[in-house]
Amino acid sequence: MEFAEACSRYRYIGVCHGRPGVGKTRSAREFASFPNLQSYGVLGSLAPSLVAEISKCQAIFYTVTVSNTPKTIDAVLGTNLTKMGYARLTISAGSSENANYEAARRACPLVIIDEADRLTIKSLEHLRDLSDQNGFGLVLMGMPGLEKRLAR
Repeated sequence: MEFAEACSRYRYIGVCHGRPGVGKTRSAREFASFPNLQSYGVLGSLAPSLVAEISKCQAIFYTVTVSNTPKTIDAVLGTNLTKMGYARLTISAGSSENANYEAARRACPLVIIDEADRLTIKSLEHLRDLSDQNGFGLVLMGMPGLEKRLAR
């Protein structure tokens, strides 16, 4: 929790790696408390149950698919960033009328990427660029050796 909170607060890019089965994914999911935003339209009204879920959410949790490209990552992650942002801005302001796209994209403090060792170099660079543009912290989680690959 301390690691994720530091990445969120200071907008760091952090790397979490370890053997399979030690609890990386479970801990990250628990920390993020990321709700299912599929039913929430970007400009739609928020159901009371979703408001409660979003208010507990501390991060977006995303598992990288085996075949990934910057375009697929942007499609899923960008949509979730926007939806989460509009939801958070709606909760804090009481309505989404004053929320714009840029403010929504910057409202999420942390993105946790699971299975980061699946990322291609271009996808990894795209994630770093998204983090720089939108000002969120980023945690990359994967198997041992991820830190060496990133160092290269």
